[in-house]
Amino acid sequence: MGLALFLAGWIVGLAVGAALAVAAAALMMYFASLYRSLLASKNKLGRSFSDIDTLLKRRHDELPKLIETCKGYMPREQKILQDLGEARASFARAATAAGRAQAEGAEARALEILLAAAEKQPGLKTDSGRIRELGARIVAERQAYHDEAHAFNARIAKAPASLVAKLAGLEPRALVPAAAGEQIATLPAGKQTR
Repeated sequence: MGLALFLAGWIVGLAVGAALAVAAAALMMYFASLYRSLLASKNKLGRSFSDIDTLLKRRHDELPKLIETCKGYMPREQKILQDLGEARASFARAATAAGRAQAEGAEARALEILLAAAEKQPGLKTDSGRIRELGARIVAERQAYHDEAHAFNARIAKAPASLVAKLAGLEPRALVPAAAGEQIATLPAGKQTR
């Protein structure tokens, strides 16, 4: 009877140990999956932020052609062209995200004024459509980034993702400030920006 009791206790101990091992393995797999999911979201946010930056650079690179085209047709608007050139140079020099956002805002405001003045010039053929399309894509990408950032930030604020995020060093993502003048970048209804 002592041996049977010993074996029964040993079997129960093994069963409990196996159940605990299975539960621990399942918990580890859950947290590993959660970690991978949070990293995928973080990487997606990084790509989205990079897309915004790429579009800003493309629009920035289009400006010299627009300025050159407008110079001959708009002698009274030289101040506008000078402001746009200065804003463009400021954007190129900006080293911080805050500096880039401020320079982007100045560039967008100057661009808005220039495009409004250019539309009033008969015979002036600019490629403002390309610049407006880029502006619309910037707005759309910024909105997509904000949506993703809000979802990510909300997700890592709740347990158990908050624990995993803290252990992994994942922090809430900041939103990209919209530049003043982005309203110039809207496409007509029904146009796709991607």
